[in-house]
Order: sequence, then structure tokens, then C-alpha cells
Amino acid sequence: MGGDWNYGFNTMPLFVSRSVGPGVLIIDNCPPPEVTDDIALRSTAPQDQEFATVIWTEPTARTGNLQRTSNRAPGDDFFIGSTYVLYEFENPANFATTECAFYVIVSRFADTEAPTVTCPSDLTVLGAFNVLTTEVTWDFMTPEDNVGVQDFRFIPANGSPFGIGATTVNFNAVDAAGNEGKCEFTVTVL
Repeated sequence: MGGDWNYGFNTMPLFVSRSVGPGVLIIDNCPPPEVTDDIALRSTAPQDQEFATVIWTEPTARTGNLQRTSNRAPGDDFFIGSTYVLYEFENPANFATTECAFYVIVSRFADTEAPTVTCPSDLTVLGAFNVLTTEVTWDFMTPEDNVGVQDFRFIPANGSPFGIGATTVNFNAVDAAGNEGKCEFTVTVL
């Protein structure tokens, strides 16, 4: 009688059911009654929100004209934290009742995505005669991130003096969560 519930990229068993009246009602999408620990649907609130919209397939009864009631429905918004969801099925003929219950647990958005950094192509520049360094500048694309880039820099900096020969330039970008994106390219002064 168990069921897997799909949401996002995760699948997990969700319900625990128990009979609370005379007779036995069979409810699909509920795991066996011995499954009692940590039955929960987990989700993450989108960035800058205190809630997530959570969707699941509702449990169904195999038998007759049962009355189903629930305190929540698929597509409801759930605030960060834990919310108890209860489905009750009642057979009006003999008042037999079965419950399916689970928790919806919503966590805060956790940014794990690094900024996207695109380096310029390797550069070769001709230095001035009898001069040991040449200031080199380049065009670049601003780094992008799902929550915004907090800081980015070139090491050595754009417009710095470069000596004769090849120098590796590192391009690093960091977002507010500390995720770092980076790439490198070469500046060669002839």
C-alpha cells in the first residue's frame, strides 16, 4: 500500500496510516503502518521567500464511497518549518475511519550555485621598444549568478603593467553565500 511521492528531484515514501475505528479501510499511497519514523515531504523555499508551494498526489481509498477530509491540499503554500498534514477517510455506512498523516518540512533556500565566469581569450600585445612593462586592458563579460555577484576581480588587475613574457590572469567572482566561480587566461607581452 506504499507510494512514492515525487517533487522536485526527490522521491520518498510519505504517509503513515492507521485505522482508528472498526473495520479496515485500505488507502493507497500510504506505506505500511510499521513505517513510523520521519515520514515527511521535504522542500526548499525559493530565494527571498518564507514559504514554498508543495505539490503531491493525494491518497485514495480502494473501497466504496468514503468521505475524505484533509487539513491541507496539494498546491498549498507552506511556511519554513514543519507542518502536520492529516487525511481522514470515513465510511458513512459503519463509521470506520482511517488516517494518513505526514509532515511537510520546508527549509530556507541554500545557495550552492557558483557564479558563471567567462574569461577573455588569451591576449598577445606588442610592448613599446626599450620599455620593460606595458599596461594591458581587455574587454570582459560581467559574471552572472542566481542570487547576484557580490564581488569580482582580475589578478593582476585589468589595466595593470605587464612585463615581457607570458602572465596568467585569474578572474574570480564570489556571491553572497561565498560560492566562487573562476577562470584564467594568459597575457603575453612581446
